[in-house]
Amino acid sequence: MSIGLEVKLTKPIIITSLLPKTGEALHELLGLSFIPEIVAEEYVDHTWKPLQSDLLSEDARLIGISITGEPETASLFAHSRRGDDRPKEERGVFAIIEVTGARTPLALALTAAVAVALGRECATDVTDNMPFFSSSFDQSADDFVKAIKVKEGFGDYRSAAKTFYRSLGHGSAP
Repeated sequence: MSIGLEVKLTKPIIITSLLPKTGEALHELLGLSFIPEIVAEEYVDHTWKPLQSDLLSEDARLIGISITGEPETASLFAHSRRGDDRPKEERGVFAIIEVTGARTPLALALTAAVAVALGRECATDVTDNMPFFSSSFDQSADDFVKAIKVKEGFGDYRSAAKTFYRSLGHGSAP
């Protein structure tokens, strides 16, 4: 079972513009004394490569978002939901943000940070279908941050991420 979040896209998203906003969201979620540098790659032919396009679109590309120099990755892709059998709010283009690889506390925090950055950029809710991160299924990006951010400050994102994970109520960090 994957752990992920969903955000409805209301406008075109430029991936390289989203990266500093993701760093800011991670800074806020983890109470960091600095803003981590965030980078993106694209999964092509079974390997991570530089981005071929800077636009997030529903073309079945898998984008990997990570902190510079760290292995933890949040995957990002967009898909379209159509159909008259769905309510209007459930139709459109949605971004799915999931943990890629090991489910470390830092990977989970990074996944949440990408969703926050997208939710703020599109002024739409962050959807936590499990819910894993908070007790609400749908909430604004700012309410999502308030619900899950750590309450203390850190100078190290790994320590902060462990505290973040414990605060979610899932026990000790994996």
